[in-house]
Amino acid sequence: MRPWLVALLAFACNPPPPPPVVPGTIENPGPIVGTVDGTPIGANELAQVFKSMRVPPDMIEGLENTPRGRHIAQEYAVATVLYAKALEMKLEDDPEVRMQMAFAQRQVLAQAARGKMTRDAVTDEAIRAWYDENKARFDKPEVRARQIVVSSETLAKDLVERLEKGEDFAELAKAHSIDPTTKNTGGEIGWFKAHEMPQIGDQVMAAEVGARLGPLESRLGFHIVEVEEKRDATPFEDARPMAEQALLEQEREKQTEMIRQTAKIEWSQPVDEEWEKRHGIEPAAPGGLPAGHPPPEPVHP
Repeated sequence: MRPWLVALLAFACNPPPPPPVVPGTIENPGPIVGTVDGTPIGANELAQVFKSMRVPPDMIEGLENTPRGRHIAQEYAVATVLYAKALEMKLEDDPEVRMQMAFAQRQVLAQAARGKMTRDAVTDEAIRAWYDENKARFDKPEVRARQIVVSSETLAKDLVERLEKGEDFAELAKAHSIDPTTKNTGGEIGWFKAHEMPQIGDQVMAAEVGARLGPLESRLGFHIVEVEEKRDATPFEDARPMAEQALLEQEREKQTEMIRQTAKIEWSQPVDEEWEKRHGIEPAAPGGLPAGHPPPEPVHP
């Protein structure tokens, strides 16, 4: 057999080990939206940061280009620099750091398992059943409206006059409103109940569809409100996110309790009942925390 063929077969049977994976490597960072010291920052990276902060999925795209999103992105950029410095110092080889990284991985995997188990149990049928069983909480009048909020009553009155002359409500809201939630949507508030708009909700609810109110004063400033629609109850499709979230929370508790009851947990030593007394700590309530302390969140492995 030719020498080169022998070498090729040997290589095929014993390929070199793959290069080590650098801790913290992101496989799919997405399109580059910025750089820090020449290191690219991907859209998918920032999306994960925003997701971890419970930003609604439909608000994530392009959020890094808003004032609040840019502030968060700046902090992530700082963390990226610190991450690079950690690699330069080879901190990933430090035993304590390795323990922390392993623990963090376990937390992420445990949370992923909990999330999948929970989501699999919350079906469309279960969500609909929960809505039907809790229909009373959704059978309350709602109104859909849009608003402009300003800090000056004089400006509010001036804007009312401009609206009466035919200027566009949405454009005036974008130009003048100080409410960060509705400013960029042209003042659109969406559906709400009277108690969800303290100080002015009852007045808005009492108005006819198509009415324009204001200036109405609240602790936020002076409101100009246009009533767009009314309805007697929240329909299932609009209530679905709330119903689904309620079921997810119930299922998480159920899954956690099931694991507590069925897992075989053993410890090498008995509980030291005198530990608190020796350290001058208030005796623990059932569950292991000081009396009056709220129950703990589940600890991930």
